[in-house]
Amino acid sequence: MNFLVDEMVDDENSGPKDERLEENYPPPSNNVISPLLAREKDVVYQFQRVALFSELLRQYPASRDEIIHQAKVDIPPFLRGKIWAAIFGVNGDYQSAYDAYDKETEKEIQTDRQIDVDVPRCHQYHQLLSSPVGHEKLRRLLKCFVAANKQKLVYWQGLDSLCAPFLTLLNDEALAFSCFHAFIPKFMKDFFISDNTPVMQEYIAPTPIEVKKAELATRISLKDLVKLKNYVLVIGTKTEQVFGRGHFSLLINMNSVHLEQLTQALWQEKKKYHVVVGFASDLVNAGFPRVAVLNGGIDVMRVMME
Repeated sequence: MNFLVDEMVDDENSGPKDERLEENYPPPSNNVISPLLAREKDVVYQFQRVALFSELLRQYPASRDEIIHQAKVDIPPFLRGKIWAAIFGVNGDYQSAYDAYDKETEKEIQTDRQIDVDVPRCHQYHQLLSSPVGHEKLRRLLKCFVAANKQKLVYWQGLDSLCAPFLTLLNDEALAFSCFHAFIPKFMKDFFISDNTPVMQEYIAPTPIEVKKAELATRISLKDLVKLKNYVLVIGTKTEQVFGRGHFSLLINMNSVHLEQLTQALWQEKKKYHVVVGFASDLVNAGFPRVAVLNGGIDVMRVMME
């Protein structure tokens, strides 16, 4: 039985299925171009998305890749817990797995005391988490996680903050535990081992300036930029003086104060890439996710023009 869908199918139809996974799924509604908040309020759109994900969940785990693909568009809130579980690769009877752990007995005195201190004081911002019911739910989840990983992981402060979104967004303790249990080793590896000093030192160590430069502003050669000319929209944010010294042949110059207003229009262009030529600070402030520095700067363009 697929435990991600056993609550969503009728008793008459809950038996084994022999249907093969379809290769092609219907494309998302045209409303996908609308903001996420508008899509979540669109009843027709949400009905289509719930129908699509319900069928994908019924065919899980064979459909996991397609679930991930569709989730990149958006996730209907009605099925968020089931979809997250599929993305994290949860299999089997997650409710029974959760029930199997002792979440009430105080075995690890020091850990239990720390959890009892952290839970009520750290989550006053949320209506559920700041309530006695929320405290108990979060406490049980944390004790279950410690019990499930007692040979490998321990409780450190901060684990409760990582656990909180799973509880509040999924609103299902057992499902939240299964997703959280899959999340920690994948994205927080070795953070919650007994001696996490090496990984913490590596995480908080200052990054060398050259590494920061490489991350924030990789370099591109003029030769490579020219190769992209058939696939790009090139807009400059240079002053008239700098623009006169030399510029890319396809460049349209504009005032940098208007660049942010143009960002949304750029994303709607049917081009594989957008290359905006200008000062790096202007591009970063306008919200462009990747900024590269032209090798040699404007002088390289000027030499080419000559």
